Amino acid sequence: MDDNQMKGKIYVLAIGIEKYDVSVKKNPLPGCKKDVTDFCDYLKERFGEASLKITQLLDEQATRAHIIAAFLEKKKDEAGKDIDCIANAGEDDAFIFYYSGHGSEEKAPPEFRMANGKNETLLCYDSRMKGQYDLADKELNYLLSTVTQKVKYSVAVVDSCHSDSVMRNEGDMHKKHNPSEGNAIRPFSTYLPEVIAHYQNSDDLPGTHFITLSACSNAESAYCTSNGGHFTQNLLKVLKENPAKVPSYDELIYQIKARIGNARIPQHPQLGCWGEVNPHWEFLTRKIAQQQRMPVIFWEKDQAAWFVQAGAFHGYRLENLNAQKIPIYPKGKEDGEAAFYATIKELGVDKSKLEFEGRPPHMHEDVLLAGISRPAFRVKFVDPDDFIQKQLSSSAYNFINDPYAPISLQLVDGSYRIYRKGKKWQLVHGIPATDEEAAIYILNHIQDMADWHFAMELGSPLNSNIEEEKICFQLVCKAARRLYATGDTQHYELDFHGSEVPFELEFENKNPELHLHYALLHLDNKYNIDVWNEGGQTSFQGGSTISEEGEFFISEIDEMEVQDDFLLIVSRQALQAGSFKRLPFPDGKWGRIFDPSQVDRGARKGNEMRTRNLEQNWLVKRIRVTSLRKFR
Repeated sequence: MDDNQMKGKIYVLAIGIEKYDVSVKKNPLPGCKKDVTDFCDYLKERFGEASLKITQLLDEQATRAHIIAAFLEKKKDEAGKDIDCIANAGEDDAFIFYYSGHGSEEKAPPEFRMANGKNETLLCYDSRMKGQYDLADKELNYLLSTVTQKVKYSVAVVDSCHSDSVMRNEGDMHKKHNPSEGNAIRPFSTYLPEVIAHYQNSDDLPGTHFITLSACSNAESAYCTSNGGHFTQNLLKVLKENPAKVPSYDELIYQIKARIGNARIPQHPQLGCWGEVNPHWEFLTRKIAQQQRMPVIFWEKDQAAWFVQAGAFHGYRLENLNAQKIPIYPKGKEDGEAAFYATIKELGVDKSKLEFEGRPPHMHEDVLLAGISRPAFRVKFVDPDDFIQKQLSSSAYNFINDPYAPISLQLVDGSYRIYRKGKKWQLVHGIPATDEEAAIYILNHIQDMADWHFAMELGSPLNSNIEEEKICFQLVCKAARRLYATGDTQHYELDFHGSEVPFELEFENKNPELHLHYALLHLDNKYNIDVWNEGGQTSFQGGSTISEEGEFFISEIDEMEVQDDFLLIVSRQALQAGSFKRLPFPDGKWGRIFDPSQVDRGARKGNEMRTRNLEQNWLVKRIRVTSLRKFR
């Protein structure tokens, strides 16, 4: 699996700002420079200094001009040869962006067409000096894209307020927020020229493929002490807990969230996946990590309740969980006696509320895991070898060996191959190896395919406390014909004549007093689940309407019929958008991906949650478009 190993350098831009220019009317932030030092020390310990090229910008070094130059300035020596710098990074290299400091918001000019009228920003050292500005989210995305289009993989770690969209009160705690001054709208002409051109001319920005780890949501504050930011320090604690087992990005973010929540700190770390990246990769590699066998539980301060990272999206159903006594274990002690017991009080989409029997966990409790297994998924295993058998016995997966299952895993010519049942067995994906790492890789892909199936089966609960008729979801496309509706699904048909077809998805919240959170998902015919509003707007007020644009197209390898499903998930609680994303085949590594069979096509009503005694605070709307290839 050489493709997962680093061959080049890891370029790091690490920014820490404690003391701002005197024009920034805010107390200094303690711990930001310590965050930078600690984070870079971790990288040196893990990868070795020879593999790293670290650029640090601290306090007065971190001006707006210096940050931009660190991304864009190509350096050469006297002989005209390239000097080792971020702008000269290549395809074998990796890039890590780290920021610890103030985050803010600013009024966005109308050219950006922002639904909430705001940009999220990072404060540079000189941002509030006359004639200077913050680094807006759109500018940061452009700067990141200039590097991410060239390198093997990229990661952005942002420890600031509002950090989810940009990708610290002393009583010991400081808030990493500094509001913009006055009500003036920043002039459109003051943004980076490339950003202006993008919004004026609809020019495409360079390809962006990176993962973001953010200290909090775009509406929250991040907190720190003199010992550093709570987000950064807990991230490092999780990573150093077991250096031999590097967690995946999604497992890492939930463990950080659990630690911060258990300490009753009111911020919710976020995971973002942009482009062709996979949340199941190990932190700072492209290696697929073995998935966590038990879901994490965590405290939500704004809800004053404990939650488990398990919901209807993951295939859990109330009829399986209702009244079930769930053992709770400290991480690392899963094989011992349970420390607590709990039951599911409320099934959510991406997380579920717990109710404890007897004493609940205390503040600063260790990371806790819930003893509930993954929902079972049927797979036909043909002569599984010892490596596959070992992984299946580890309890990381819950697959049932069924000869009539729609998916089959086979060992063929020294390779693991996944096939999908249709009129005949069709090759979906595979890997040219049969060892332990390859076994983990292929079983994780099957688990993601299982999640795709669970999402295809997802329907609204009958006992939702959101009025379904007040959430409107529709497709606007002149070329599409609306056929009929079944349950929560609207069915459309579209004829293709070899050209791309533009469309819009519109949804409206007709509950005038109800502020809702949402995730807009696209499930394609290759088992991918993409989050369209990831890194952008994730909530909408009562009476508001939101529109997302897209294009239908059919590639040369697609069959005569292609199906696209769009899921609008609406909830009273904040949703972890990154946790919905699934890219089972992100790099087309080996084998050909074929269109899944007709098993989940046609008129089908989503499975409903029929247990009525537990109120649920979410619902789902679905649009299904069947595209038919036509020839002139």
